[in-house]
Amino acid sequence: EQHQGQQHQQQQLGSRCGEVSDLLSCFIVGLARQRLRPPDSWLQLFEQLLLQQLSCMSGGQLAKTLLGLARLQYKPDYIAVQLLLQRSQQHLPSMSRSNLVKVLHAVAKLGMVPADSWLQEYYKRALSAPGTFQVSGFGMMVWALAKIGAKPDLGWMQQLLDTTFDMNCASSSGDGDDYVGQCRTGSWEVAGKLQQMQPQHLANMICAFAKLDFTPGPEWMSWFRAQVGQQAGALEEL
Repeated sequence: EQHQGQQHQQQQLGSRCGEVSDLLSCFIVGLARQRLRPPDSWLQLFEQLLLQQLSCMSGGQLAKTLLGLARLQYKPDYIAVQLLLQRSQQHLPSMSRSNLVKVLHAVAKLGMVPADSWLQEYYKRALSAPGTFQVSGFGMMVWALAKIGAKPDLGWMQQLLDTTFDMNCASSSGDGDDYVGQCRTGSWEVAGKLQQMQPQHLANMICAFAKLDFTPGPEWMSWFRAQVGQQAGALEEL
């Protein structure tokens, strides 16, 4: 009976911990959406509470919280950054694609510098997570990778592009440059998805490609040029 009582108490504590973590993430995201930035002294107290709850936070809660802080333009101190990166890396293997986008975008906006082990774990999960990335999410991801100075494998970039834009590439069991070469001969249908992107997002994405030393195949580029031509007026205003 004593053992059962201890288990029940631990379950209650775990439930409360999760509830507090959810409250923290929702609260900071709500402030960011309403563009209500508290003073730094308040955010520093929030940071302390966040670190206390870090072990309870799910990957989704942590991704939302980091993005909220990024949108409020508040950068945690060095020790907090290291703890946040460490905890987020532990969650990477099980993160959804939407949370992968959020956490990387937040890391870039906060000026964090993830370790190579963090990035390698991220690259693996980005390809293995169920579903596909939204076009906007893909754009945010490559922008963030360029922002933090990452240099992902070109084959990885190509695979990510393929799955995001529903490209019908030649089947390949290869990796790296071999995969890139075979994929460039495929027939791609990307116009519809490119049309979903705003001019600013198109500009950010192509600039990110340049910083990442990645060049999509000629057919993708032809669709991209066509889309830029349609939005030329809007792009001139950027």
